[in-house]
Amino acid sequence: MSHPDLNLTLREAFEKYYADDAAMLSPRTREKYIWALNRWELFTDDPPVGEITNRTLAAFRDALLQEAGLAPVSVKGAIQHLRPILNRLGPPGYRNHAGEAILDRVPWCKLPRVPRTMPRIASPAELDRLYHACDSAVAPQYGVPAADFWRCLLVFLYNVGSRREDTFGLPPSAVSFEERLLTFRAHKTGKLHTVPLNEITLLHLRSIWADGRRAEIFPVATWRRRGIYKQWKALQQVAGINPPLTFHHLRKTCGSRLAAFGVDVAKHVLGHAPQGVTEVFYLNPTDRIREAVDRLPQPESFQSIRDRVPADALPALNGEKSDRTSWTFTQDAAIYRGRRIPIADKPRAVLQTIIAAGGAVSGEDLARCVWWNVRISRTTVKTTIAQVRQILRRELELPPGWNPLPNSGDGSGWTLTLPEES
Repeated sequence: MSHPDLNLTLREAFEKYYADDAAMLSPRTREKYIWALNRWELFTDDPPVGEITNRTLAAFRDALLQEAGLAPVSVKGAIQHLRPILNRLGPPGYRNHAGEAILDRVPWCKLPRVPRTMPRIASPAELDRLYHACDSAVAPQYGVPAADFWRCLLVFLYNVGSRREDTFGLPPSAVSFEERLLTFRAHKTGKLHTVPLNEITLLHLRSIWADGRRAEIFPVATWRRRGIYKQWKALQQVAGINPPLTFHHLRKTCGSRLAAFGVDVAKHVLGHAPQGVTEVFYLNPTDRIREAVDRLPQPESFQSIRDRVPADALPALNGEKSDRTSWTFTQDAAIYRGRRIPIADKPRAVLQTIIAAGGAVSGEDLARCVWWNVRISRTTVKTTIAQVRQILRRELELPPGWNPLPNSGDGSGWTLTLPEES
């Protein structure tokens, strides 16, 4: 007897069997699933899932390549986002434990070959020309000279390598001039990310700061998004940059320059997940990362900021590390001053959020930051806090009765407090 859901369309099957899992993913990943389903409906007859065969998938792949003219990497991504839906409908088995056994066999097709190319890296001469070309900028206009906006953005992307969606939307609270740190939640992964900032980057940020009164460091939300690319293109024409650079090319440039200090350093700054047992479990890159960022070669033009913004505009760094700079995190551990603390995902995210805040964090803020894709109760937050306390007491061998995560009692939330010797 055939299963009644064999007559569902692929989108209906997604909504019935996969939407709950997709809700756990980042917003950007969910958008890719919807994009793939839209392409499926546009370039196929949208057959019932029971009629989808290997040939149906292959025809869809070829239509995207030939009729739609999409790049092989885009076609590959579309098929890879349809596969989990089809797998969910297939029989359960190895690596498909959640299979619903609606289909006897999961359709398959070969993915298009994606040609690999060398990354486009901006040379120091190109960066110098771009920096000087910023003097010709006429937009945006929001109280800070357009030239300063573009110089700061260029220096920021070269030294931090953040993704476009993370850069345009950073609040002033993401930057700590005292600790020389940038802390933000990555849009792509949903994970909290901390990057040291060197003096050149901080001086450029100070040149457009305006005491942090704006909602964003680089406020393009009130400016037409098309306008920023138009101005970026104009600056490159003035600088004679050919082939042109994208914002993502500056991210690649940052990663390539930092890789000279160690691939693990570049991965941390760019927010890439560590790979391999040694990298995940044993490396504590905190000191190396700050040293690499401070020693990152700067184009000569970037140094001119010292003539416009005095060095004493930045607070001096304490010789003793603060709590935030003493910590780093891997996929399943927290590392405090060289001591590795095994800790599960949610407790680790809670600890990381409190450390990044540098002050009291309320239960509501923890729920929003750690469980950002689901609704949870206050009891869940308190239980996780208790788990973190227990882990810190055990792994750091804290004195008897010491509470590393006290609640302020006035409703402002939890803070991290450790004895000096720990």
